[in-house]
Amino acid sequence: MGKTDKAQAKLHFERRKTFSQTREVTETELEKTSEVPAHEAQDLRHILAAMQQSLTQIDGKIDSLSYRMDRMSERLNKQAERLDQTERRVSTAEDGETALATGQLKVSTELAKLRVDVDRSTIFFTDHKKLEQFVNRKLADKRIAPAADPADD
Repeated sequence: MGKTDKAQAKLHFERRKTFSQTREVTETELEKTSEVPAHEAQDLRHILAAMQQSLTQIDGKIDSLSYRMDRMSERLNKQAERLDQTERRVSTAEDGETALATGQLKVSTELAKLRVDVDRSTIFFTDHKKLEQFVNRKLADKRIAPAADPADD
């Protein structure tokens, strides 16, 4: 039994004990009272019995409510556990998404670097060819023969 179960059991026991003691004291006092006429004592006994019955019903309702509260508490605890599990799953999924996004970012960065390298190479070769064409045109304008490749010698 958990602490709350023990506390509830103790509370229930104390309530029953108090109810029982109250009934005994009241009946004893009625019997000891000689000033009360018999018909009034009978009426008081009926009232007392009705009150005891009401107290018993109230006590039963309290027990019923206590039971229902215990069940609700159990359901809430189960729901809280399910919520915790869901939060852990979401956290794990978010971690996975973060790792995936990080991997995608790394791949994108590497692709961008490769594109820049390719673009630089293309620009370099394009500029180099343009430069070579420009030099050859200038040389042709001055009627100077283009410089021969040393590899051609």
